[in-house]
Amino acid sequence: IYSNGRIRCPLHGACFNVKTGDIEDYPGFDSLFTYDVQDVNGDLVLNTTEKELASARRTRKCNLKAPCNDAPIIVVGA
Repeated sequence: IYSNGRIRCPLHGACFNVKTGDIEDYPGFDSLFTYDVQDVNGDLVLNTTEKELASARRTRKCNLKAPCNDAPIIVVGA
């Protein structure tokens, strides 16, 4: 579903920015890939590389300035 520069999945409700592909509302962890698309004589042409198309995930970079810690995290009551 498209509205105000965002697309929302009708199945689980995750919301993504159409220009950046960044996830803006959860559930969901991965952002979407974005590509340069051009209209060439009525045909839509997608500009990308094989490497980009082969990538399975695009995660958003965390803005937290916390030190890296590999300790396990337990979520109770979720």
